[in-house]
Amino acid sequence: MENQPIVRLNFTCNRNWEDMQPVENGRFCNDCQKKVVDFTDKTNEEIAAYLISSATLVCGRFQNTQLAPAAPKPIWKRWFSTAAMFVAVFIGVKEASAQQQIPIKSADSVKAPTRVVMGEVAVISKNAQFPGGEVALRSYLDKNVRSVNNVKGKVVTTFIVEKDGSLTDIKVIEGLSKEADEEAIRVLKESPKWLPMVLYNGVAVRHGYTLPISFSK
Repeated sequence: MENQPIVRLNFTCNRNWEDMQPVENGRFCNDCQKKVVDFTDKTNEEIAAYLISSATLVCGRFQNTQLAPAAPKPIWKRWFSTAAMFVAVFIGVKEASAQQQIPIKSADSVKAPTRVVMGEVAVISKNAQFPGGEVALRSYLDKNVRSVNNVKGKVVTTFIVEKDGSLTDIKVIEGLSKEADEEAIRVLKESPKWLPMVLYNGVAVRHGYTLPISFSK
């Protein structure tokens, strides 16, 4: 079904919990200037209710037993973090078509020593995407990427899809050559605006994306 909730957690936080200032329901991180909500003693239903009611992405603290691990995926289908996991909040979440999400499984199946992790979490209804979806994106790249002499392979890029759909912070993380890397950045800079990520409550948010761009001789 359309707009069925998808739970996404991106572990990018390595701050020390004990160094943060205690506040209601969590602690305040001076480095990020954001509240980190302590979900370690919350039920799945309580976590879901909090996330759905939030108008922004939420920084949270979790026990690993509350999480379901993500299956290995190619680099362009992973989140930027090296330890992407998903909160096991919803049963029957659809398999997402976009790059960051996979079906989640019950936290009961996670057999690992208890530890605490922190990261940014959200319940989303729509992923960021090129207008028209994956097929339209590939068509755009096929028509607009100029061939580079004696270069064959993929340039892997990262960028941010802003709330208004514009692309910013475009970078190459795996390059082929100076010319190919510059061409990959050019075609993304000239891309039409994307459709931004939308939270379950209808609020658009910034979103990191990783995309490979192919070159053939």
